[in-house]
Amino acid sequence: MKVSYQWLREFVDIPEGPKKLGIRFTNIGLAVDALEDAGDDAVFELDVATNRPDCLCHFGVARESAAVYGEELRPPRFHLREGDARAADSFSISV
Repeated sequence: MKVSYQWLREFVDIPEGPKKLGIRFTNIGLAVDALEDAGDDAVFELDVATNRPDCLCHFGVARESAAVYGEELRPPRFHLREGDARAADSFSISV
């Protein structure tokens, strides 16, 4: 699974660079298969074990990073707004 270093930093303050973070990932069981330089970003190719589905998204990997560094995890920022159409008018469900 590919994970962006910059995207992880939106969720947690990471005090080390990508290379050191990659070593820490490997030490906690998230094997780093590759670390690619992507201009202003670094992209990890992680080998996520089948018993770690919580790490199959950026937020899950950020949660692990927060635990490793003892930092606070910031929740994703998004704004929901209610639309004009009712869901029941858009589709139907039958069982």
